[in-house]
Amino acid sequence: MAQDVYPVQSSLFDWKKYEQVNLKEVNAFIAEQPNYFHHFKGKNEYSTLTMKDLIKSIHFIDLNSDGVNEVIFDGPSEAEGNETIIFQKIKNQYKRVFIGRQSIVEIKWLSNGETKVYLSDFGCCAEYTTIQKVFKLTHNENGMIKLVKVYQSVVFSEGKLPDSLFLSPIRFKVTIDNYKLRHTPRFDDTSYQPWDYDTSKPAGNVIAFLPKYTQGYATGYKTDKSGRQWWYVEIDERSILNNFKLYGHEDFPTKIIGWLSSTYLEKQ
Repeated sequence: MAQDVYPVQSSLFDWKKYEQVNLKEVNAFIAEQPNYFHHFKGKNEYSTLTMKDLIKSIHFIDLNSDGVNEVIFDGPSEAEGNETIIFQKIKNQYKRVFIGRQSIVEIKWLSNGETKVYLSDFGCCAEYTTIQKVFKLTHNENGMIKLVKVYQSVVFSEGKLPDSLFLSPIRFKVTIDNYKLRHTPRFDDTSYQPWDYDTSKPAGNVIAFLPKYTQGYATGYKTDKSGRQWWYVEIDERSILNNFKLYGHEDFPTKIIGWLSSTYLEKQ
């Protein structure tokens, strides 16, 4: 399938499977970066971060399969939340080639030679959505690594994940108008949600109302006690959504993840 689908059961990347930690090399890299990591190096009454925390956040890994390790910092930022910074070694010096919010959940080295980096922005504070991004690794004319975003989706952070996954994603379309996309696989039009500023009119678990012919991909499913099958879906990024609740992601075409009863879905 040509399109990207974000890993359904995503957790933080297991660095230990791919890197060999060399403490001397890590310390040498830190010493070469006077413009970064000040919140680990100095004393701050508002921070408990230490050099030990910094060392744990630095990883040497060959992203572009050229035999030379890149350095990835995946750890606490100076502000809220985490950040991911990638450094590439160019002429014996490490230069920053990428910075992104929050953390890497997957890196895939594909059989066609491509590398893809999967990053989740969990937000901070009272944020109730997670933005999921996929970047394709390319190079500019000078050989510097460039990560190009090829996918973005948004999901309600406390939504339920599917019990089972389809062997391959199922393309579908909605066959009735105003079909309710939900963040959990059950009918609920009355409970209070984080976006319900008017407590007298709660929205329940409805994320949006989908027009007839809306299309997307189903990646997983759950069967409830009544025998109804719910599909865990990604709604196409160019779809028109009515009364959409998960706002603020207009910087890139964004897929919306949620649950649909399969009753009025037609396989394509």
